[in-house]
Amino acid sequence: MKKKKIAFLCGAGCEGESQIELPSGASFKKDILRSKNISTLYEKINNSTNSHVKMTDGAIIDARSSNVLYQTFFEHKDLLEQLSDESKDCIEKYILYREKGIKDDAEKLETIKKFKELYKNFLSDSNDNTVSKKDKALFFENITLCSFSDELFNYLRKPELYTTEVTKIEKLYFSAYLSIIKSIYKKAEQKEFDDYIGSFASDCKNFRYSFQVDLMNWQNEILKKIDNSKNLYYSIIKEKISGRNLSGTIITTNYTNFAEKITNFKTAYIHGKIDWFEDIKTKEVKELTEFSNEQEIMPFIFIPSGVKPIINLKVIDQYQIAYEAFTKSDLLCILGYSINTDDEHIKNFIRERLAMEKKVVLFLYSKGSDSSEEEKSYEKMFESNPCLEILPIRSTEDFCTSLEKLLKDL
Repeated sequence: MKKKKIAFLCGAGCEGESQIELPSGASFKKDILRSKNISTLYEKINNSTNSHVKMTDGAIIDARSSNVLYQTFFEHKDLLEQLSDESKDCIEKYILYREKGIKDDAEKLETIKKFKELYKNFLSDSNDNTVSKKDKALFFENITLCSFSDELFNYLRKPELYTTEVTKIEKLYFSAYLSIIKSIYKKAEQKEFDDYIGSFASDCKNFRYSFQVDLMNWQNEILKKIDNSKNLYYSIIKEKISGRNLSGTIITTNYTNFAEKITNFKTAYIHGKIDWFEDIKTKEVKELTEFSNEQEIMPFIFIPSGVKPIINLKVIDQYQIAYEAFTKSDLLCILGYSINTDDEHIKNFIRERLAMEKKVVLFLYSKGSDSSEEEKSYEKMFESNPCLEILPIRSTEDFCTSLEKLLKDL
């Protein structure tokens, strides 16, 4: 009998809270924007390269970056009513200015100034109550980075001309990268990443080699620690598929090798990997030690943004694996993944599969609360396609039971 094919689209929820405890959602985006303590890692990785690049710690605060605050609440105007009056009034006035303009120059400048200051206060760690904790939480839970990051991508065409803009891009990517790496290191070694990075001399020319080896070792150490866990989505997938006449593929938006190592499935890394870096000038994507010390590189991972540039054969190979899984599998399961406007490319893949009348099962984690509104939003997103089945789950036990039934019916 011919083997049936099953594919799993796995998002950050498969490695986040109650799973491997890596950053996701609001905490991940907060780390990207606040850009804390990234300069040391940048300087270690790019030790011998481009001395004209001066990477600094701390959030990017300028007129363009404040678009993050604007776009977040422009796209989620319903959330404005949940803000404090001061934040709400400032944001509403700025949105009105962007939509209709302000004739009085002094009023316009004052509106822009107050909005930029509000954005700065949203990113601040200060507890001076300039912006309430509730307002900040609402912002980071719904944050939209697209307008800021997507505009900056344009400058990668000529990095030698746009040093300032390209440095901002590198800053965003190193911030996202550090958010992941420091969590991996802490889980593996039970220490802070600053301890690790501080153990290298400032002029260490072998950092890239040491770091690549350590990355692999940290992931292996975590795999040892979670080896007997029955509470992981990846472990449940492995257990349920094992012994059946099935072949499996993982399509992951995560950057680690945990899905591949635990399930032993062919895996498509469609948002990059922590092992991969990109040359700023040539756009080559390779492992860290494959670059010469003279090449300026940044992590090759896709941060939350509207544009996902596929500019390298290495990445096209990953999308070929994903394409086969999206179009040829008998069942596609979506797990730990919140489908939103940051990932239009994935929405399009799902739409095309549904148009082929192929089954898609979306496991919707509801945290014990009513998920009916979220279900409706997904049904609307995919036009209530009969090939889409939404299964609310509140625990890994629910997932285990539901997956078992799906596989029996396959």
